[in-house]
Amino acid sequence: MPNGSRELAFLELLEWLKRSGLTARAPRYDQDAWQLGLLDPADEQLLGKPSHRTKPRTRTERQQLREQFDGKNSVPRDQWAAIWAEIHNPQAAVRQLDIARIPADAIGFYRPFHWEPVDQWGIYIVVNKLMGYLRTLERSLGTLAAFPKEVLATAVIFDVFHHEFFHHMVECAATSIEVVWPAPQRKPVPLFLNYQRATWRESLRPHEHDPLEEALANAYAYNSFSFITRVRGEYLHGASRLYQRALEKTWPIEPPGYREAGAYVQGRQTVGANILLQRMLATEGTCSQLPVAILADAVFPRGHAAFWQKPDIPTYLVGSPSELAAFEALVPSPNEAYSTLSWPGQVDPLNAYLKEQRRKEREAKKRARSPRA
Repeated sequence: MPNGSRELAFLELLEWLKRSGLTARAPRYDQDAWQLGLLDPADEQLLGKPSHRTKPRTRTERQQLREQFDGKNSVPRDQWAAIWAEIHNPQAAVRQLDIARIPADAIGFYRPFHWEPVDQWGIYIVVNKLMGYLRTLERSLGTLAAFPKEVLATAVIFDVFHHEFFHHMVECAATSIEVVWPAPQRKPVPLFLNYQRATWRESLRPHEHDPLEEALANAYAYNSFSFITRVRGEYLHGASRLYQRALEKTWPIEPPGYREAGAYVQGRQTVGANILLQRMLATEGTCSQLPVAILADAVFPRGHAAFWQKPDIPTYLVGSPSELAAFEALVPSPNEAYSTLSWPGQVDPLNAYLKEQRRKEREAKKRARSPRA
């Protein structure tokens, strides 16, 4: 569906949700942001101010950025051997690092479109908190040759965004059920709001990994690195594997729920998604016998539940002009960074070097297996 038609359809959905009594009032973020603990009451910037919303770069703008940053963001040749050693054995590279970690939701958050005013829904990333976390990571991951500051910043915002995007998928899955629930004569049911209020506890037991949605959001962000970097070249693929190993190392020190992400990676996420769907449906009574496993596999891990593609979901970078300038000096194309892990540095020569190292390694292993003449 073209974006214009999708926007009209989405507005129609929002009107129906409100008219059906499926939404709830919430603070306006451009007036009451301090209540969320994300901004100081003395701050003058407006949370969700439209000028802070990220926009995709045009092809011409992306080309200009590549020309502007060609050389500046390229990884020095004298670091290539060290990078190969790190991405060749990522587990060993991060083993000795002291990596701190804070939950993604402490850096950003997702505002559901079930909360009024609905025009403020979307993903919000608080720049000063993200930059503070980046400085913390620099003391550990920044010591690796594979992570110049610009690459590390790109990985961090990609990680945070995908955690919040999973919350969007959860809301969309619940909304899809809300839309079809009334057919043909039944009254609409606030499944999403009931799910958020945990009314499912009346018929279902808590899970050992609760809050389960946070574990699944962490796992979704982790899995997204693997999916996107399959087509991003040797360097970004290798750097992403390093970042994933770092995430694995830090999960145990995160709060409950967040720390359980490891149980839902590498194809195991459907188990948790199944439970989320049961909880949504259980707001209207028991549903333990419903065959939701196939539905969970279809709508969550593959992202098919989302109403919006990642580059198009409203995403706001919240911060003062100086904070935004400091961040965009590292990540000049934020929309592309958080949706596709793109950055404007020139890495083609480094990719060729890493590819050649892998070829040499394969040849060496082949010779070692061959019988001696």
